Amino acid sequence: MVKAKEELLVVLGKNEKPQESDMSKLPYLDAIVKEIFRMHSPIGRNSSTWNNPNSFVPERFIERKMDTNKDFNNFELIPFRLEEESTLLHCFDWKIAGEKKLEELDMREKKVSKPTIKMPPGPYPYPIIGNILELLSHKPYESLFHLSKTYGPIMTLKFGTLTAIVISSPEIAKEALTKHDLAFSNRQVLHITTALGHNKVSMVWSPVCDHWRTLRKLCSTNIFSPQRLESTSKLRNKKVQELVNFVGTCSTKGEAIDIGNVVFITIMNSLSNTLFSMDLAHYYGASDDDHHGSQNFKELIEGILDDAGKINVVDLFPILSFLDPQGLRGRCEESFKRLLEVFNDIFEERMRLKVLSSDKSSFGGTFYDVLDCFLDLPKVYESSELSRHHLLHLFLDLFIAGLETTTSTVEWAMAELVHNPKKMAKAKEELLQILGRDENPKESDISKLPYLEAIVKETFRLHTPIPILFHKSNFNVEINGFKVPKHAEVLVNLWAIGRNSSIWSNPNSFVPERFQEWKMDTKDNNFDLELEEECIADEKKPQELDMREEYGLTSL
Repeated sequence: MVKAKEELLVVLGKNEKPQESDMSKLPYLDAIVKEIFRMHSPIGRNSSTWNNPNSFVPERFIERKMDTNKDFNNFELIPFRLEEESTLLHCFDWKIAGEKKLEELDMREKKVSKPTIKMPPGPYPYPIIGNILELLSHKPYESLFHLSKTYGPIMTLKFGTLTAIVISSPEIAKEALTKHDLAFSNRQVLHITTALGHNKVSMVWSPVCDHWRTLRKLCSTNIFSPQRLESTSKLRNKKVQELVNFVGTCSTKGEAIDIGNVVFITIMNSLSNTLFSMDLAHYYGASDDDHHGSQNFKELIEGILDDAGKINVVDLFPILSFLDPQGLRGRCEESFKRLLEVFNDIFEERMRLKVLSSDKSSFGGTFYDVLDCFLDLPKVYESSELSRHHLLHLFLDLFIAGLETTTSTVEWAMAELVHNPKKMAKAKEELLQILGRDENPKESDISKLPYLEAIVKETFRLHTPIPILFHKSNFNVEINGFKVPKHAEVLVNLWAIGRNSSIWSNPNSFVPERFQEWKMDTKDNNFDLELEEECIADEKKPQELDMREEYGLTSL
């Protein structure tokens, strides 16, 4: 230290503070810094590089003439600013506090650990199985909701080898899915979705990549664009009118109807006409063969959703994937095959017609439908690598995602209205005032029907079609002050958010009026079903209607 202070005094004088420009004039101070880096760096203790490697000898750098600020070929050291150290050394005299001697100074190195961010709290996991027992109830989303009351709106659970972060708060869900959308942009691939390699080409299960972006652009441009929705609105209105006519016929005959089944057929035909310009389903007033085919299609879709909603031991213990112990993947593969065969037959027929005719409107429909767009893909996307295989699996995604979720929402809305006759009367009164007795509502009328909109929103809140959203963490991220580790499965419990008493008053009651008071706009303008006055089959009273939910990938 004396030698260093002497150098500072000789070069700068007593009252001058060292500047950065003075560093080149202070070789001994420069040597001290280099020696500190050498001694307290792993490379600096190499005896083949340094003499007496465990001794502090700054002079070695004066002898070697090593300049780390200019010569970056010397990897023994790295550049460093000397100004702060030289200023402290020059301006003050330093000594050890207390009565310790120099040889008593503790010069041992200690590892300084960074403060760790804790993972969210949660119940203690059992060995091997973790918290699987928490999911074995009839309604796992409800079990998770009750756990959140103990462990908070964000908690950690272990499901076999999987780490799951469960979110039950709208604020935390918004933070995760908007602020950290890139971190949670992917999903944990369910084992059954690997059937026929569906997960590799699916828009739902593929990771965010060029292929996924191409599919997304394809759908947003050719299916969900405002122009496409506008051009197909008459078609959807026509299908709704067919539903109304069928319900009217049943009413005249005094026949009960399965609202879920007839709505499923209506939505299926709306979708199939948008895609293929043809009906894929028929009401049971049609021929037995047509109705049987419709029922089979519905059963295939429901079977896939039912299996997807089951707890699959392979998802929890991937080492068992080759066994498929519950047979879920095998059943799903068979269902996929049958649905893909239907789509492929339609594809083949359209290709045959396309060869025979150059008139786009003559392929079985009255307008240029989505399949026509897809057949022209090479013209639109010159660099596209999409094949028929990709498009068939895209149709599979569209039917699975669109049919059962919408059907369950309409079915629950009608069930709640039948269960609450006063609210049904209020909805019918609004329709009568706005549209009159003989006019059926159209999509363009929805903005004029605020109570009907409120009914849809309240149905989504109380009976969300997908009770749990599944996401996967792509990398470590901090949410609400807690660590979410890479590869963790992130579950957003929408059912719990919709039943949270801190957000909603009387959360278990069907109260559409709450949305009229809030003036909340969720853009739910696709509720095409006219609210006809219904009678409950078997002479049941409204209060006797079974309003219990069944759990699957969609909540039924």
